Formats: sequence, C-alpha cells, structure tokens
Amino acid sequence: PGPDQAASHGHAGTLGFEFSLGQQRILVDTGLSTYEDLRYRAYERSTAAHNTLVVDGKNSSDVWGLFKLGRRARIVDTGYEEQACGGRLYAAHNGYSRRRADLVHRREWSLGAGCLALEDQLEGAGEHVVCVYFHLHPSLNVDIESPRQARISLPDGVTLALTVDSRLALSVEESYCSARFDDRQPNKVLRAEARLTLPVSLHHELTGWVGPAPSQGSRERPWPTVDTPPQA
Repeated sequence: PGPDQAASHGHAGTLGFEFSLGQQRILVDTGLSTYEDLRYRAYERSTAAHNTLVVDGKNSSDVWGLFKLGRRARIVDTGYEEQACGGRLYAAHNGYSRRRADLVHRREWSLGAGCLALEDQLEGAGEHVVCVYFHLHPSLNVDIESPRQARISLPDGVTLALTVDSRLALSVEESYCSARFDDRQPNKVLRAEARLTLPVSLHHELTGWVGPAPSQGSRERPWPTVDTPPQA
C-alpha cells in the first residue's frame, strides 16, 4: 500500500506485479485515472485492480473514500535468490488476517528462459473464495482454451500461454487500464477463481516466448522483466 507518510495515495495491491517482454508490456497495473471520481477511484485502489490474489472478495488493505487508508497489509517475509537460468523472488503479507483468524499470502516468482512460474500459498484454515487476477495490456488479445488455460496474442504475432492451477477456473472480464489521468483504455482481465480449503498452494505459469533469461551476475535490466512495486 505504500509508505506510511503517503498513506492517502496507497492502494491495496500488495504482491501485485507487472510483466514485460522487451518493450512489449504484457501484465499491467490498472493505474490511476482520477483523484475526484469515487466510482473509478475505489476500483483503482482495490486489490482486484492489481495482478495479485483476492480472498473472499476483500481488499488486502482497507481503502475507502478518495484518500482514506485504514488497516493495511504488512510484508512479513521477503527475499531473492539468483539462479543459473534466472531468479526467484518471494514475499508474503498478512493483509487477510483478521482478529479471529491468521491468514498469510505468500507469493513466489521464478523467471527463466521462456517461463514465468508463479506460486501462491495461503496459510490459514477454513473454506475461502480465492481469485487470482491477470490484467492484460490493451494491445493484447486473449482466448480461453480450457478452464485453466488462456492463449494471449501479441501484436507481433507471438502467442503466450497462461496456465493456472488445475483447481481454478478461468474467465475473461472487460475492464480498463490508465496510463494517465482521464484516459481509460479498454483491456481484458483474466480471472482464476475457486472455493478452496486452506492451507493451499497454487501454481501458475506464463510461457511461450523465445529469448534469453536474465544472465547471472548481470547488472543490466533483464529481458523479460518482472516489476514489483515497493511495498510497505
């Protein structure tokens, strides 16, 4: 949700990320289109507006009004490991923990040649509705191939495959993303949903490109790239 000193600008997007192949953006944040219209502002600050996981339709941090931020998610674990063919990034937050139940969301990104593997772990108990969101750049087209796989078509003809955990069901939603104020570009959002009993571990993969993985020890920005905004 951002630093404490700028809480009024915070979003409930903990463990959200963006993904690009070279200059082509693939997974994008919904962005920010207004500070004044609550209809858009409430959605853009919500957890569902980010590439992350939602439990029981709730925000991971409490956002309301145009600039209010209440109880907020806190990072409880984080780390990075360099690997021979890429890297592994992991983090966890406690935003879904409530007074009577402890629930921690752990996420791991493993990036290598031709594959981004995503692991979502939910620590806790009981039955919950889990939704994982993937917001696509407006220039991309998408087709559902099966209940757990989607084909994503890039403008240059490259086709990617997003495969979600076998316990989830994929659907496509119409939405928008905004790169600047008052500019909302229509886009597609992939939503993977199921009612699950915790604890649970979910595995997803984005595959299909050809290119180098991040080189070990390189100081250059890797291709492809995973961007995770700094979190409080």
